[in-house]
Parts: sequence; structure tokens; C-alpha cells
Amino acid sequence: MIEIRGAGVLLEKNKILLANHFKENQSYWVLPGGQVEFMENLRNTVVREVLEESGLQVKAGKFLFFQEIILKNKRHILNFYFLLARKGGRLVKVAEETLRGVKFIPVKNLKKIDFRPRRLLPHLIKELKNNFENCPQFLI
Repeated sequence: MIEIRGAGVLLEKNKILLANHFKENQSYWVLPGGQVEFMENLRNTVVREVLEESGLQVKAGKFLFFQEIILKNKRHILNFYFLLARKGGRLVKVAEETLRGVKFIPVKNLKKIDFRPRRLLPHLIKELKNNFENCPQFLI
């Protein structure tokens, strides 16, 4: 089965919103987002997921990246990333089995953390410096 996910980039004061996940005894950081529900468009998915994970109300704007990931025949994932703008809400602590919480991380620290998917990181850093002028990008 193919998973279709929507995720977003929310920037505030040179910090980026990331979600801390814990799976298979590994802790790592991802852009907030999640799986598309039946009959839900991608932008609505990102808005819903960010609200569920962080308590923040956002608007999904510019489409940034598409990335296909195949994990050793375990998972086949299509990720769609959007630029986000905060509309309201406040950061709340949400903890689930996989999600340990969300946090604004300084952009300068992105290379120092375990960010996933790893192949996205160099493109994300490059586009952060360029204000996402070269997007959309298709990172297959």
C-alpha cells in the first residue's frame, strides 16, 4: 500500500517547527504532518495534522517539495510539503505513542539533529537560504 502524506514548513524568527518522533527505539525529528484521509485534499491534511500535533492553526500556502520514499520493501511513501503561515493557536504539549512533541528548532541547528527523511535535509536547508524561490522541487 502507498501512503500519501502532507507536511509543512512553519518558520518563525529563524526557527522551524519540527515534530519529535520515536519509533523502533529511535528518536528523530520530522516536519509536522501526516497521512491524507479519504476524500481530504493535501493542504487540508497539513492544516489538520499541524493542529492535532501542535495546537497551532496554520494556512498551507506554496507547494515546496514532492518526495517519494521506499523503505526496504516495508513502506512506500509519497510526501508533499507546503509552506505554512500561522493563523492562531498556541503551542501545546501533545504526546502520542509515536509523537513525543513539537518544538521550534533554530534553523542553524538542522544539521546537528537527527532529521528525517535524511534526503530532504540538504534541499530544505538550501531552500531556506533562498526563501524557497526554486520550489517546487521533485525529489524522487
